[in-house]
Amino acid sequence: MSTTKDGTNGNDGENTLGMTRGYIVQSCIAYVDRTYDAATRARIHAGLPAEVKALAGRHNPVDWYPRIHTTAFFRAIALNEPSDDDAYRALFRCGRSIAETATHTFMKQVMKIISPALFTKKVSDLWARDHRGGRLTADAARLDENRLTVHLTDIEGFDYVAPTASGYFCYAFEAMGKTDVECVLTGWSMQKPGPRDVAFDLKWK
Repeated sequence: MSTTKDGTNGNDGENTLGMTRGYIVQSCIAYVDRTYDAATRARIHAGLPAEVKALAGRHNPVDWYPRIHTTAFFRAIALNEPSDDDAYRALFRCGRSIAETATHTFMKQVMKIISPALFTKKVSDLWARDHRGGRLTADAARLDENRLTVHLTDIEGFDYVAPTASGYFCYAFEAMGKTDVECVLTGWSMQKPGPRDVAFDLKWK
């Protein structure tokens, strides 16, 4: 499977121009390895694009990789499930796994001081640290009601990332000490896994 100069996959046209940090790929691999039985793990890894398969287990956590290195795992996780709801839940759990890795490594010190208000101010920077392409912003209008709306925009072609982001946000807020954290995702579906814009409505106690 070839990749063109503009970062687009030569076989299926998937947009891989955006980039993600290697720790996200590592987290996906770790999630697959601890979640599925041997036969399912083998099937997932066998179905990866050649360029992803060639680097599996050798991604540097701080290096940049084309999005296909994450979307390949997201897609495999989603398509392994029997229903759309099951796919969402599996991707959500994968997102929590990514957040767990982040909050126990480079974000460990940040999580000691972060609050929903600070998260709202820094959310764009947090996204930019791990992603090239797309934009994450937050609307603090209802922060005093323990609610926050987060917008992830300009991500067309970043397939299946939205449910993983839901899981990431929930884990992050729980790491802040919040309880009963819920996240409602709008703008995403299995039929349209890589929309241009999505929104997350977070609430907690």
